[in-house]
Amino acid sequence: MLDRIIAVAYPILAITLSAFLYIRLKIGQNRDAGGSGLLVSGFILVLFASLINLLQHLPGYPNWFLSNIYGIVNIAEFLSLLFGLLLAASGLVIHFSFWGDRDTEVSNHLAKLKTLDFLQQECRQPMPMNELLERMLRGMLTGLEEESGAIFLLNQSQRQFILSSAIGLSKEEIALLEYYPYGRNLISQAVEDEAPLLSHDFRSLGGKAQLAASRFRSILVLPLITGRSRLGAVLFFSTEDRRYSREFINLTLPVASWIAEKIEVTRLGRELSKNAQETVTLRSRTTEILRQIDALFKTDNEFLSPDRFAEKCLAFPQFSEVWLLGLAGGKLQIYGGTGASPDFSENFRAALLTALARKKAVILNQEAVDESGKNYTIRSSLLLPADDRGNALLLRNEQGATELNEDELRLLEAVAAVAGAVIAYDTARRLSASKGRDLDAVAAFLRRKMSLSEMVKELKASAEYIAEALGGNILVLLTALENDRLKALYSNRNGAASEELALELGEASTGRVAVTGKPEFFIEPSAVSENIAAYSEENRIILNRLFHEFAAPSFHADYPILSQGRPQFVLTLLSFGGSPADNLERHRFVSVLVGLLNLKIEIASVSLPPPAPSPSPTVMAIPPAAANELNNDLAAISGYCQIVRRDPNLTGEIQSALDSMVSVTEKMSALINSLASGKESAPESVTDLNSLIRRSITSKSISGDLYMVAGRPTEVALNLKEIPRLGIGEKELQAFLDSVYSSFTENVTEDEIVSINTYTQDRIIYFDISRHRKNFPPVEPVANFGRYLKPVGVEGDLKNREFMRRLTDISGEFAYDRFSRYPSYFSFRFPVPSASGGLSTERPAGEITILAIDDQVVILELLAAMCQSMGHKILTATSAEEGWRLFEERRPDIIIADLVMPGTSGLELTGRLKKIAPEIPVILITGWGMAIDEAHLKAAGVDFILHKPFRLEQLSELISKVTAGFRP
Repeated sequence: MLDRIIAVAYPILAITLSAFLYIRLKIGQNRDAGGSGLLVSGFILVLFASLINLLQHLPGYPNWFLSNIYGIVNIAEFLSLLFGLLLAASGLVIHFSFWGDRDTEVSNHLAKLKTLDFLQQECRQPMPMNELLERMLRGMLTGLEEESGAIFLLNQSQRQFILSSAIGLSKEEIALLEYYPYGRNLISQAVEDEAPLLSHDFRSLGGKAQLAASRFRSILVLPLITGRSRLGAVLFFSTEDRRYSREFINLTLPVASWIAEKIEVTRLGRELSKNAQETVTLRSRTTEILRQIDALFKTDNEFLSPDRFAEKCLAFPQFSEVWLLGLAGGKLQIYGGTGASPDFSENFRAALLTALARKKAVILNQEAVDESGKNYTIRSSLLLPADDRGNALLLRNEQGATELNEDELRLLEAVAAVAGAVIAYDTARRLSASKGRDLDAVAAFLRRKMSLSEMVKELKASAEYIAEALGGNILVLLTALENDRLKALYSNRNGAASEELALELGEASTGRVAVTGKPEFFIEPSAVSENIAAYSEENRIILNRLFHEFAAPSFHADYPILSQGRPQFVLTLLSFGGSPADNLERHRFVSVLVGLLNLKIEIASVSLPPPAPSPSPTVMAIPPAAANELNNDLAAISGYCQIVRRDPNLTGEIQSALDSMVSVTEKMSALINSLASGKESAPESVTDLNSLIRRSITSKSISGDLYMVAGRPTEVALNLKEIPRLGIGEKELQAFLDSVYSSFTENVTEDEIVSINTYTQDRIIYFDISRHRKNFPPVEPVANFGRYLKPVGVEGDLKNREFMRRLTDISGEFAYDRFSRYPSYFSFRFPVPSASGGLSTERPAGEITILAIDDQVVILELLAAMCQSMGHKILTATSAEEGWRLFEERRPDIIIADLVMPGTSGLELTGRLKKIAPEIPVILITGWGMAIDEAHLKAAGVDFILHKPFRLEQLSELISKVTAGFRP
């Protein structure tokens, strides 16, 4: 009976216990908790075993199965009970293990919260970064019950770790960790990997730590990372082995992240505060600078000259000297500044020229050595580009180095841009005033009458008029030739002192002009000083008394005044201050007035009517040289005015002024045509290649081997061997060289030297230009390895360069470095001209080539400008012999020749030309149309006659007639 009760109670107990455990342990309610499946499976097997046991105690059970089946049922009961208990036990173990881990996590979380709360309490108030790090480290060690630790911050700019805080470390250990380079070490690796690292060896930290052992046996490195910012690392040190477990790392990582965020927030807050303070400071500074700029540009309707603008720029506190300057023709151009003349050394001028050519802002420091041998800055100069024409603003600081922030530099760049506008306006203003003054002066001189009986009185009045017209810091002297000495007649300053002045013939430029009858002028201060030194000591003392309060003169010019074809008086002009451009304008102005004065004297001394013309123009009398020079100057003035007048962008005022100038020259022409003319010979044009190279390079010397080539400072080495002359005109060859220099030097760097070589091989003339780095050998003669092509065979960008077009005209060949982005060499070769003639050239179909022959360079330049403005090609020669050589070489379409030239006249040259090429039309130009027989000239082969001064329309009409096949 008891067995049956137990059999019935057994399944009831199994079901009750399973339900209790399932409900009490909340099986299935937490999906993350494991073991629920095993536990339920074990309960089912135990319940199955209890049911089998209950069946075995039923009355009819022994008769249900065969006898051998009951053994199997017993085994099944046993196995179900055994496996059920095992599965249930496994499920309970897994379930309790999960909740044990949860308890550990909760405990760790509470510890983290406690630590974080402690840190937040400690670091709530704003404090310096070092104190903040000290409190955070102390809070971590206290909350985690650790003894030693350190915080390192990463200095990104210096690539090293800085020990910012350390607790529990000895002085020796701190000394080992003070300097910690960023590299191959434990801390760098943890920061790079953004993961914690463990070590048991103190020497694994690297740096100085690797040189000594330590008491620590466990080291934990936690990187301080927030976002993409790597700030440093927190280190824990322990004397115990294997002190830091995974649980400890999991506990401390969030704390380290919070520390990193706190450091970043503190750093950003500090930077924000600093930026706010800087913003306030910058606003104050900007307000002050804007006030200075407002004062700088406030002109009260006055003209803001370069000098006045420079004075206003002194409002900037750092600068004690200001200059407005530029680059003109490879020379330093001073427009104005805060002193009489800048005290620039030769080296400083060379540096200025280099910086101006590059058109970039630059600071030029001038250094010295103190007693201890250290270099220090004694003067600093800031050069700011003012425009794209090479002008700039120079601000000099005499108190040491110049320090500017980005905003101040931007403001000064704006000031420099205004300086460029001031320079442009001042230049245009001076040009306009000069042109208007020239026209008024010419008109006034034309209205004046010259009486030979009162010549001295008239000349004094004229000198006084010139002095008043020039104005400013000008000294005008008039001296007269008496008993082979020059005696002073007039001075616009301190006349009593000038009366003592007496010059010997040939003494300085004034005495030379009295002998040669040719004007002289000096525009460089050094040349002016050298010329003043050529006066006798007594005369220098008198001149210094005349200078009075002025400094040394910056310009000196002497002009002869002729009487009966000989210099009898000399007008001397000295200028104090002013730019070279101003002085050149003064020189042109005085040259025209003195020329008009000479013409009026000649007109007054010549009997009218003029003598009858000779039966043959080849035997006409040679008139005074001064009238001839004036006639050519007036022709040049008229021609250039006509060329400029064609510019559609000119204002009506300027157009009117140009028309007035042309009208004045035509009135003068009416007077000149009644007089005869004489000319002095001009030197032959240099056609030797070596001479042209030397002249074009050395004339632009800066200092030493540094030259201004194609508008930029370049170090040049010349290696010119003796070569035959080229059968090419000087101007054409010079234009070719200039275009070669410009194309080649545009890619030359500061550390490169340009070499220019000329040589001959196998009756071929070679011209090489190459570049190479300093301390490297130059390029070998290209003739030994170069591949030479006709210009038409050249491909790429070089084919369209200006020098290539000119090379086609002079029939040369070209080789270049085809394997570099910027060629390291250009080489040109030309056949040696034969004795019978020059190089043969082919002229493109439809192109018009004009050969102009005149011994006056000013007329040649005028003809070249006019013909080029009409789109024609122009060849020029300064003598009949050179013109004949060009004629044989080039066979031009039209020839324009002057009637009277030294040696072979234009008429004789026309006869020779017509015998060989009667089909080529000849235009003869002359300034003495009333004194020649035009019918006689035409009978001698002259096709057209053009009188000086001529209009652009007249020349264009004649050329149009010639090209249309018209013959008179």
